[in-house]
Amino acid sequence: MRRSCPHTNSIPSSAVIRNGAEHLAGRRSWMLNSVKNAPSVLEDLLPIARAFEAPVIALAMDEETIPETADTRLRHCRAIRNHAQQHGIPDENLYFDPLVM
Repeated sequence: MRRSCPHTNSIPSSAVIRNGAEHLAGRRSWMLNSVKNAPSVLEDLLPIARAFEAPVIALAMDEETIPETADTRLRHCRAIRNHAQQHGIPDENLYFDPLVM
């Protein structure tokens, strides 16, 4: 039996992700990976996730660093969730990677 797993996209170019989303639309499920708490990332990628109803894997970090404390990581997760809600992405489409090391 063949199982279908969602394809994940974690390419930094929103144009490439949009092209991939258009190609995959209706063919197979996919997830947007590696969304960080950085304004440019959030504003470029969340509209694509919303347009294609794609789940989002959000990283508990800002544009450059993985925080040392759980509180700071949680703050990044909350900020990403707030932005996602503003873009109409439901909570059930958000998956958080706490980057445990």
